Amino acid sequence: QSKVDDLRAEIDMHVNMVAEEEITKIMHMVYGLYKGLKLDMAHDPELDQMMKPLDRNLIEKRLEEQMKGDETVFGALKGMVSRKQL
Repeated sequence: QSKVDDLRAEIDMHVNMVAEEEITKIMHMVYGLYKGLKLDMAHDPELDQMMKPLDRNLIEKRLEEQMKGDETVFGALKGMVSRKQL
């Protein structure tokens, strides 16, 4: 059962990473449309951060480090959600 749970968690992580890449690509496309239409976009630091790609290797490394420590897996995953920490 533990191996099945681990496999599910790994698949979920992979699916989430692919979805994240797709969402970031869509954001770039929308930004390009706004720019092409010469629409004014206020400077938004949060949006700038969201448009940066995630570093998969860094996420995996931090997750492994946190799983070795006292934190639960949930706590480790929760810490990975924010790009500001990456």
